[in-house]
Amino acid sequence: MFAEIMTSFQRFILRPRVAASATFVIAAILATPAVRAQAVYTADRVDGFSVFGGYSYLNTDYGVNDKGYIVGADYTHTIRSRFITPSLEVRYTGSTGPAITESSFAGGLKVETHFHRVHPYAAFLIGYGIINYVPFNANDNSIIYGAAVGADINVTHQFAVKVDAQEQFWKLGQASSELTPEAVSVGVVYRIPSGFGHRH
Repeated sequence: MFAEIMTSFQRFILRPRVAASATFVIAAILATPAVRAQAVYTADRVDGFSVFGGYSYLNTDYGVNDKGYIVGADYTHTIRSRFITPSLEVRYTGSTGPAITESSFAGGLKVETHFHRVHPYAAFLIGYGIINYVPFNANDNSIIYGAAVGADINVTHQFAVKVDAQEQFWKLGQASSELTPEAVSVGVVYRIPSGFGHRH
């Protein structure tokens, strides 16, 4: 079972679009000058919890395009290098089509950097997905692997606009087939104040 999971994950990571997108964002992150990043770090610190949600347009890879939504949360902690900010992320993605629906819950590692108000990032996720065949009242499921790239654009210190693109790899059991659904999302990020819930 573990060997099958690792083989599927390797195949997903080596997909040209996933590799190209992730490489571009990671290269941008690593190319950020340390001095500039240090100045941004001081003015635009993002440590702590944040939540996000938004509207999605999905290519289900099952012959239809659907509308949907994305919700999730991050825990971010700036490391010593300062120009790379790692996060732990969880996200739920759902579609609402009349023929099929796809829903997935995944979590993993996100890395980001800062260019003034713009926070480009790349995320690598693993989770579980369910596809429902609505007219037949049937479903299938899969362990899924995903990669996402995007940017959070600060509006205020606590609120940001999110633009996100993700691709997933599904290996369905009953259908013995593979799906690679894609989603483009636009939404809002809310950074929870560090003192939230503390009494003064």
